[in-house]
Amino acid sequence: MTVQQHSTKRIEARTRESDVVAMPVPRQGERPAAYADRVGEWYVSRKSARHRKDHGLYLTPVPVADFMAVKIASRTGRVRVLDPAAGAGVLCCSAVESLVCRDLGPKHVEVVAFEIDQDLIAPLKAVLAYLV
Repeated sequence: MTVQQHSTKRIEARTRESDVVAMPVPRQGERPAAYADRVGEWYVSRKSARHRKDHGLYLTPVPVADFMAVKIASRTGRVRVLDPAAGAGVLCCSAVESLVCRDLGPKHVEVVAFEIDQDLIAPLKAVLAYLV
C-alpha cells in the first residue's frame, strides 16, 4: 500500500494495484483533527457494514477527541502519544494539537499509531503527514 501526493494536491490511496481512489485533501487552514474526521467519514462511506464491524471501525468524534486530548498531562519536555486503534487519526491529531498549543507544552511529541485495517493505512498516513 502506498500514499502518493501530487503537485495538484490530489492524494491517492492505493490498496490494490488496480484500485486507486482519490481521498479528500486538506482545506486551507483546516485543523488536522477536522481533516482526519473528513477522511474517516469518506473512508467509512466506502465500506460495508460487515467490513466496519469486522475491523472494529468506530471513529472518534472530534469533540470527544478534543475532550480527551486536554486531559493529557505533560510533566516533561517529551510526550509519547500511543493510539492502538488509530483509525483515520482523529485522536492523534487532537492530542498533538492540544499539546503544542499549550503555553508550557512539551518540546517534543512522538505519535505511535497502530491500525489493523490495511485499507485504512494509506488514509491514516496522509492525515499524519498533514499533521506534521
